[in-house]
Amino acid sequence: MAEYNLEEVWIYSRYGFGTNYNDKAADNEESEECDKAAEHNGVTELQICLQETGMRIVSLKKALAEGILPKENAIIVTDCPEIAEYFAKNNLPVLGILTRQNENAPFAGVRYLSEGWDDITPVYLERIYRRYCSLPWQILETERCILRETTEADVDAFYRIYAEPSVTAFMENLFSDREEELRYTADYREKVYALYGFGIWTIILKATGEVIGRAGLDMRRGFTEPELGFVIGVPWQRQGLAKEVCSAILRYGEEELGFTKVQALTEQENTASLALLKKLGFVLDGKYEEMGKEYLRYIYGY
Repeated sequence: MAEYNLEEVWIYSRYGFGTNYNDKAADNEESEECDKAAEHNGVTELQICLQETGMRIVSLKKALAEGILPKENAIIVTDCPEIAEYFAKNNLPVLGILTRQNENAPFAGVRYLSEGWDDITPVYLERIYRRYCSLPWQILETERCILRETTEADVDAFYRIYAEPSVTAFMENLFSDREEELRYTADYREKVYALYGFGIWTIILKATGEVIGRAGLDMRRGFTEPELGFVIGVPWQRQGLAKEVCSAILRYGEEELGFTKVQALTEQENTASLALLKKLGFVLDGKYEEMGKEYLRYIYGY
């Protein structure tokens, strides 16, 4: 189960949530109608889900009336553009809610907007909060491993893994300059994870907390299908970990990202990767040449 760093969800609705959040707008002449709509749209369900994770729900309207402001480990969720813009200007995590009443509002400075309350989940709120705070997302969990977004703290472990000649025999090495690798990692987080919502992630062994490799889905220039990539450090090879992790990634690609196909490119001599791709259910699609190297292109179809 994911560990939530987000502790409080501060909710403010201009259009009224009834007694669930103690946040009924005094100026809302259609509060009863809005309350029914809110319940129909899953607000009560959201409240239950948040409570199950241990998150605290705070009425922002009530707190503001008492002079209380959000602190760390909190996110603002509101359909009021002015409230959203105010807290966004103060560098607090904000999720704006679009409704038929505010659909033309600018929500200036608010980085994340949701169309209504229906699809908001604890995981969704946690991920928005972590983006605001530059914290990595936990992507998935298998029996023995956790996959999360890569951070600069992982780089030293990567250098130890890539120091083995067999690891770099069929893949590009890290930058020789550690500072350059750190800059690349920070840039990747900002421009790949934040833009696509996926990428190559860090693999952590649950039993020890060690970084043991990398795996994930990336986009290669010239292709429309995402590409599966993976590397497991030598001490952890031949234990079925690559198959375990990659199988989970393929499921994630279908269930969470909506992919219908995934490709993998490998050299003919990379017998270990070829064997794994076949075990995963990839089929040979042809050959591909890039920068003087010939690759076998495999496709996984859902």
